[in-house]
Amino acid sequence: MHEPYLAIYVEDGALHIAKKLPTEDIARGIIEVPLKQVTSDKFDEAARKLGGTVLGLFKLWHKKDFEGWDDSNILENGAIEDFSVALYLIDRLSQGCSEDRLRLIDEILGEAATSNVVAADYFQEDWPLLRKRLLRV
Repeated sequence: MHEPYLAIYVEDGALHIAKKLPTEDIARGIIEVPLKQVTSDKFDEAARKLGGTVLGLFKLWHKKDFEGWDDSNILENGAIEDFSVALYLIDRLSQGCSEDRLRLIDEILGEAATSNVVAADYFQEDWPLLRKRLLRV
């Protein structure tokens, strides 16, 4: 199995996505979405969001394995969703901040910034100040 890998599970009324690094014994949660939020979308839309998030994370972490994958048709929407995922994670930091979560947001925002002007502006201007502030909390 290639690491990092994701664990996806339902617990306490929420859909959890956890990340497992080679240096860790157990997976750590990175995304937690209330099930009501997931099921408020139609099944196809929820599947697209979850699938896009999972494949986006794998593509980010396993660049060599996904090298040459033609995703040009979804690049713009993927960047918008990457930006949304990053903003969601930033919002969740009010419940606790870790350097690992901040690095994950760095990666996702950086990926979104390559094809989304709003994400690029946020990544360049707003995120560094917010990141620095979150590290002090």
